[in-house]
Amino acid sequence: MTLIWQRYYLKEAFKVFSLLLFSFYFLYMLIDYAFHAQVFTNKHFPLSTIGQYYLCHISKRAYILLPFALMISTLKVLTGCNQSKELVALMAGGISIRKILTPFVLFALACTTILYINTQWIQPQAVARLEVIEEAFFNKGLTSKNASHVNALTLLDDSHLIYQHYDSAKHSFNDIFWIKTSNDIYRMKTLYIDLNSKEIPVGKYVDHLQRNGAGEFVVSETFQTQEFPNIEFEEMSLQTVLIPPREQSLTQLITSYYKAKRHQHHSSGEIIGVLNYKIALPLICLLAVIATGPYCMRYDRNFPLFSIYAISIIGFVIFYMIMHSSCVLAENDVAPPFFTIWLPLLALLIPFSYKAFLKRN
Repeated sequence: MTLIWQRYYLKEAFKVFSLLLFSFYFLYMLIDYAFHAQVFTNKHFPLSTIGQYYLCHISKRAYILLPFALMISTLKVLTGCNQSKELVALMAGGISIRKILTPFVLFALACTTILYINTQWIQPQAVARLEVIEEAFFNKGLTSKNASHVNALTLLDDSHLIYQHYDSAKHSFNDIFWIKTSNDIYRMKTLYIDLNSKEIPVGKYVDHLQRNGAGEFVVSETFQTQEFPNIEFEEMSLQTVLIPPREQSLTQLITSYYKAKRHQHHSSGEIIGVLNYKIALPLICLLAVIATGPYCMRYDRNFPLFSIYAISIIGFVIFYMIMHSSCVLAENDVAPPFFTIWLPLLALLIPFSYKAFLKRN
């Protein structure tokens, strides 16, 4: 049975949370729109596409927006009730800190559930749509991190496909060298693939390079369009290119991990690192409440309001950066995910949970 004061705290927290979430994202939209105003104007961005672009960003940024708004709303409500002596009245009536925190913890659990739903069903589609919009209007394909270095794929026949960038909107590899053998190389401007229809890969503006008697590569043939039935992709390597682990849902990551383990593919370490990261990150919502809530309920004649807000915000930013860095370490197999991802989270979650719920208050 929910008591009147619990419903009141839950309602107040939700109001502040909604206001903060809307304000943060509205500010983000204004800054982003100002940054891309010239692109929106010159390329005649359809209004519906702009709406999709910013709706997709809500899902992409939810990992940081929801926990941060939840933490600030918890601080606002609890410190306000403390200064108005409402908490003193509740504690004098025999209500413990654990019971006072209950509505905020329930709210945190709801936010955690929303983040898991977002990770599983919403974010993969949102990120894929964002990539299509950015590559079509912002020319991100030419300036992305994948374009700053050479990428390689090993095919089923152990030949190598060297490329600069994969365009997810057009389903094509750009600036490709297919190293068939040490004496036989194909150079292509674009290679189109369509896995859904199982069509043969088609290359555009193809040069066939072969080594002559002097050991030099010379162009033996040139094609404007050429089919390549012998290009057969290795499933796990291609999937990592088409849908990077950070853009996959939880079930996709689990399936990809077992496939990679079965085929002893090198991407298994990256997949398990991202999987652990995506499972652990939503729990920041719980940490945001139980780490800050008890300190807002301490009665002090000189209540350190500014210090509580400052330490909470700085701590949130530092911890989020630690988690992000931990994911990078886990992706690159520097250390097991338990030590890089779960250990920092549990090192804070367990003692703060003990202080909030198990320690006698």
